[in-house]
Amino acid sequence: YAILGNHDYWSDAMDVTSALQASGFHVLSRQSARVELDTETALVITGCEMPWSKIPCQIGSPGAGEISIVLSHSADSIPSFCKAGADLVFAGHYHAGQVQLPWSGPLVVPSIFGRRFYHGHFLIEQTHLFVSAGLGASTPYVRLYCPPDILVVDLH
Repeated sequence: YAILGNHDYWSDAMDVTSALQASGFHVLSRQSARVELDTETALVITGCEMPWSKIPCQIGSPGAGEISIVLSHSADSIPSFCKAGADLVFAGHYHAGQVQLPWSGPLVVPSIFGRRFYHGHFLIEQTHLFVSAGLGASTPYVRLYCPPDILVVDLH
């Protein structure tokens, strides 16, 4: 499953979506997918590309036996995801600041929350937020004391 981000929209969202789909990804642009794990448990995965997609995403409250997972390019919508009852939110966008200083962290994080959710795992109310530094970089195309990463989360 995948969602688009700001650079995808700025370049050519249709081409990026086609390339992802050709590679086997299901692109969830303001949509949800249901994955049955067994007869009693299902994952409901929702894609949210705000603020780059002009249409807001709708996160439904999870029902009995459902685990709500949100793929969000930015963590800035975390209050609405918590309110909707999302169990897990996966985000990126900030590149963990890209340029960090030892012992003090990132210089700039493009978030309404500043450096609060720039990278890592956070528990907000009952929602787990995971923010990855990602693999790429934005302008300037440099990382300083900020290695790229991919988060691996095991659900039990």
